[in-house]
Amino acid sequence: MTNISYITYTAIIIAVIDFIYFNSLTKHYTYDYALYKAGALRKPMTRKKDFWRILSAGFVHLSLPHLLVNIYSLYVMGTFLERYLSHELYALLLIGSIIAGNLFSLIGNEYSISGGLSSGLYGLMAFEIKLIFMYYGIRGITGNSGLLTSILVNIAMNFMPGIGWKAHLGGAFFGTIFATILFMF
Repeated sequence: MTNISYITYTAIIIAVIDFIYFNSLTKHYTYDYALYKAGALRKPMTRKKDFWRILSAGFVHLSLPHLLVNIYSLYVMGTFLERYLSHELYALLLIGSIIAGNLFSLIGNEYSISGGLSSGLYGLMAFEIKLIFMYYGIRGITGNSGLLTSILVNIAMNFMPGIGWKAHLGGAFFGTIFATILFMF
């Protein structure tokens, strides 16, 4: 197995390219239409059989800070988890978390437009928390002030306006289930 995190770097490159594409579209279209063209998710679009948006929305970012925070977080968690799991299992975890998160975000969500890697990141975070718990027990979490702070900040962020808490929940759900199944064997 190689130490190069191909999946993580590829996901970062796709997100950056899509952000550049989205920004070029905003020069010619409205913000919402540019998001649509860039692959963002919106429930009426899935009724039109644009199911590919359930994955593509994971790479659409609504602002430069949104992109930078997400790709940094992906780099930090992703490079470790990709080496720990394998490229294939990590890809399944990341893509599965993005898809699950975006499916959760569709529940009762009629007209908002959403995007971002957050659902995938919450899946990675949930997997990593389960991994720490498995090796070190609850003290591995409560005894690590940096980890505990990160968890609390991420939970608190979900109460801010415009944050896709359902997508985060769906990603975390997938990451937890994935870890549970993987560690059974």
